[in-house]
Amino acid sequence: MTTVLTMTTLMMGMRNSLPNANCFIKAIDVYLGICFSFIFGALIEYAVVHFAVVHCTLTYTDTESSPSGSESRLENPPEDAPPKESPPEESPPEKARHWCFTVLRKVLHRAVNCCHIENPHYIDNYSRVIFPLSFVMVNLLYWTYYLYF
Repeated sequence: MTTVLTMTTLMMGMRNSLPNANCFIKAIDVYLGICFSFIFGALIEYAVVHFAVVHCTLTYTDTESSPSGSESRLENPPEDAPPKESPPEESPPEKARHWCFTVLRKVLHRAVNCCHIENPHYIDNYSRVIFPLSFVMVNLLYWTYYLYF
């Protein structure tokens, strides 16, 4: 957070110290915006890794603590339980709406499972390579553009 606040202070101080250019974006605005984006990306990466580590730890402890026969006990109702009533027959629009919600639920479930992280430490390892390389590439593009065009 200190870095974000420092970048914000630099951006505002720079804006006030340079002459007014009819409200056009200056090259330094673009560069500081890029730097700010990388800092914000690092904060987001930290939050995602932290969430994944906590989530994976909680999921792991939950699956360990549940007894092995609990699933079969939950599926079979007790013998003295009253019989379940069948749900009332739905009208055609209700069936269509139910079908849409079912499809939407399956799509969302697949999207969430697609982003499931087996080992959250991999994100941190990849970020240690991707962030510096992408920053170097952006700097090369930035300085090439502003020095030669």
